[in-house]
Parts: sequence; structure tokens; C-alpha cells
Amino acid sequence: MVDALRLKDEMVSNGVRMNLVVATSLMKGYCVKGDLDSALNFCCNTSDVKKGFELYTRMKNEGIKPNVYNVNSLIIAFFEGCLIDEAKKLFDEVVETGVANVFTYNNLISWLCKADKVDEACGVLDKMSKDGISPMIVS
Repeated sequence: MVDALRLKDEMVSNGVRMNLVVATSLMKGYCVKGDLDSALNFCCNTSDVKKGFELYTRMKNEGIKPNVYNVNSLIIAFFEGCLIDEAKKLFDEVVETGVANVFTYNNLISWLCKADKVDEACGVLDKMSKDGISPMIVS
């Protein structure tokens, strides 16, 4: 896997754009290695949010609990892809399952403000406090 990542980095540094074959091969490599966290994060970091969500769903179905880092990466990827409803659904799910933390709430608040949904962002801030999550100065 190290060699594959090094080759990908070399390609990108030489101006060759990563394509579907490269991305899928790297994701498969992570999965074969049993490193689903890295595969999920790779999906989100390469803007393949659909694949990322499929992998997230697969992890849950196989009894693997995604961590807050995985979930936050996926929520951000949804927002970056202008998939606000999907981001909010995932946010609600991870709050309900206890995976969310202050950064999860802050991500949602930030993106709602960027989408000019300030009233909704204020509602999330209120929910944050009611859910026992202490806001940070940036909240």
C-alpha cells in the first residue's frame, strides 16, 4: 500500500490527475488490508462522497462503528458537494448514536452560516447545549 500511495503522489506531483481507476484501486487496497477508516477518509478527501457514504454504510452493516473523524470528514464532503440535506441527515444520525462531538456541531453550524441559513445554525447551537456539548469560542 505504501508503494501504491507513493506512486499516486508521484503521479500527482508530475501533473497527472488522479482518475477513477487510481482512486478505486487505492480504496480497494485499503479495504483488502482491512483499513476501512483510511478507505473512508480517502473517499472523502478525493471528493468521491458517494463512494465514501457507501463505505460508511458498509462499515455500519458489518458492525464497524465509524469514529468521529470518519463522520466529520463525510459531513464536510457532503457540504463541499452541496449535499446539505445528506449532511444534516448524517449529522442527526451521529448525534443520535453518540458519535458526534463539538467539531461535528461546529462543522454543521459553519456550513449552515455559509449557506446563509443563520437561523438554522442558531438552532443547532441551541441543540448543542441541550445535548450536553459545550460550545467552543468558535461555535
